[in-house]
Amino acid sequence: MEKISLNNEWRCHVTGDEAHSFCVSLPHDAMLLDERNSSSRSGINNGWFVARNYTYERDLVIPENTQQTLYELEFDGVYHNATVYVNGVKAAFHAYGYTGFRVSL
Repeated sequence: MEKISLNNEWRCHVTGDEAHSFCVSLPHDAMLLDERNSSSRSGINNGWFVARNYTYERDLVIPENTQQTLYELEFDGVYHNATVYVNGVKAAFHAYGYTGFRVSL
């Protein structure tokens, strides 16, 4: 099995606000960009962050001569309720925080 790092060239934005996307490399914690306020819904349980949902996107190109090859995306640790889409189609949902998971393509 060959592993290829896909940690670079990601676009990140507050979900629903693609106009304000910015480039990141992984690992990245977008929540650190959020405001901190003692009246946040989770209070001290999330460090007073007024947490928002973020979307991470990346383009992948699969060479035509390898389309019969099995590909997997391996995520080392994604926070809470991660949904993975491939070509606009939901490929996986992972509910648990900061745990690894794989998605077969």
